[in-house]
Amino acid sequence: MSPTGVTPAAPGVERSTVEMCDGTAAELVRLSAGTLTASVLSYGATLVGFEAPGPDGEPVNCVLTLADLGQLADPAVNPHLCGVVGPYANRIAGASFELDGVTYSLEANEGPNTLHGGSTPWDRRQWGIASLHAGDADASVTLTLIDPDGEGGFPGRVEATATYSLAAEGTLTLQIVCTTDRATVLAPTNHTYWNLSGSGTIADHRVSLSADLVLDLGPGQIPTGTALPVSGGPWDLRDDVRLGDRLGSPELADLDGYDNTFLVDAGVEGELPLVARLVDRGSGRTMEMRSDQPAVQVYTANHLDGLPGQHGPLVRHGALCLEAGRVPNGPNMATIAGPDGPIPVVVTLRPGHTYRWMTSWQLG
Repeated sequence: MSPTGVTPAAPGVERSTVEMCDGTAAELVRLSAGTLTASVLSYGATLVGFEAPGPDGEPVNCVLTLADLGQLADPAVNPHLCGVVGPYANRIAGASFELDGVTYSLEANEGPNTLHGGSTPWDRRQWGIASLHAGDADASVTLTLIDPDGEGGFPGRVEATATYSLAAEGTLTLQIVCTTDRATVLAPTNHTYWNLSGSGTIADHRVSLSADLVLDLGPGQIPTGTALPVSGGPWDLRDDVRLGDRLGSPELADLDGYDNTFLVDAGVEGELPLVARLVDRGSGRTMEMRSDQPAVQVYTANHLDGLPGQHGPLVRHGALCLEAGRVPNGPNMATIAGPDGPIPVVVTLRPGHTYRWMTSWQLG
């Protein structure tokens, strides 16, 4: 995206320090390439900025964050804004699972269940900066985290790296790579809150999601183990749907919006398939998301209400999260019942194997 008067710049990297409200210091890395910039905070490996110029040439941040980045270390005002959530994003029923004949008890932090790994998930920890890079066509930062054996009740010492890479043509790619020294369960995600206009609600945003199936939910938003066709209701987001036309649907009333897991269409092996397209006609911006993950959690920021954002208070339905990853409660489900037969659920990582996660977002 190169509006009139905006000159693409060579890829570059800038580094600074942010004092966090918990007394620690985090590093802020600003990547630039073409006409775009992406800013990554080492606290939570958090994407705090993805800026694109508007028609007037002025940059607008297309992801939501707090006015004071240091406040991201306060869980009371940070609803997992744009960080790398792990080791297991979303919910695990009963805060426990069995693996290889051993039952593991986790921290119950949402009623009887575990949400996002407990009270100290990966997006609420300091990551280290392993490397910075600025080449002819892209700029990148690689962050690392050691998740100790037994943290939150999860087995295995997990070594995780997260690499954000910004290419000059407008694509930001995140790659997460993990290894473990004991068998464990793993399902990280990136929890970015998207608003292509930079503020207000996403009611006028239009979404296209490559998903034919949505998980049926029971009490506590735990999947029942069945995937349902999206056709004929508010779950069908396949064809340029204006979000404001759906948010008032009776089927969404209990959650006050979307907070649902969709099974996305598989792409061609070796390619990163297009999963979602987001359009904001008001600003003229688009975002295309590609991912190698089998599921996407669609969340319409149903609980944002008055948090201090960069452009004033963050509002309910002020963003759309498209969280690529595995399914909720995967450690307790071997398969999901689909219309065409059982769908395997694979969430176990063992020593000697490597977990890989990749998602890209292209602004236009």
